[in-house]
Amino acid sequence: MQNNVNGNTEKRILEAAKHVFLQQGMDGTVMQHIADEADISRTSLHYYFRSKEKLYESVLQELVGRFIGQVNGIMTQDLPFPEKLKIIVHEYIELFKSNPVLPNFILHELNRNPDKIMLLLSEALHRDFRSRFTEELHGYNPDVSASQFMMSLISMCVFPFVARPLVHHLFFDGRKDAFETFVEERKTFVFDMLINAITP
Repeated sequence: MQNNVNGNTEKRILEAAKHVFLQQGMDGTVMQHIADEADISRTSLHYYFRSKEKLYESVLQELVGRFIGQVNGIMTQDLPFPEKLKIIVHEYIELFKSNPVLPNFILHELNRNPDKIMLLLSEALHRDFRSRFTEELHGYNPDVSASQFMMSLISMCVFPFVARPLVHHLFFDGRKDAFETFVEERKTFVFDMLINAITP
């Protein structure tokens, strides 16, 4: 029973920390903010996580793991490459819809602590995944650069969220519903762009 209570408290702390870190970043966050968000005392928070750095590292691992882990799983499915590509685009855009500050957070951390982010990315984005992706892409079209293709895939999914204020201003006059519709339409648009780019 006690282990279950401890596990629930730790999960609540991690969710609270994720919310606070995403909104305020590592430098702008203090432990009291996280304790308040989790609705526990600062003493209790320190019982589970001795320092902000340890808590931040746990949150960062979870976020980066989600960012990369979905693609790793999709690539192991027994599906044609175009179907995998469609699912990847859908899942990435859904991830950013539910965590709209995540792309900017990761970009900020890449600039603030590139070695840490690259270590986490290299752990999450296994060599097996890169080999599998390249092999399947080249099985579909051997003339396409895997690195260029992956860069296009990621950037086309991420950019509307990274530049959301600009997108709102340029295209939608700040109307939230228009952006939501645009993002839904983008799933099909990005997939069509990518598949057309690699279809021999």
